[in-house]
Amino acid sequence: MWGENIEEIVETYMRQSDPDMRKSVMREIENIKADHPFDLDAAFENLFGGEPDPALWGYTTQSFLNEIARVLRQ
Repeated sequence: MWGENIEEIVETYMRQSDPDMRKSVMREIENIKADHPFDLDAAFENLFGGEPDPALWGYTTQSFLNEIARVLRQ
């Protein structure tokens, strides 16, 4: 997936995925945030191994996940 920013990347994903896949991503975002309210950074690192790195995009882990969820809800 390509894009200049997270919104463009998520929009590309949305064009290439079906509604069920998008709902699954939304559930995963909500689950990781709910399951790791105090160690979200570590949980994200464990799940994704530093790829992607929210800080490189100017986000915290929380704001990165929130941005992905926001675009998916559009």
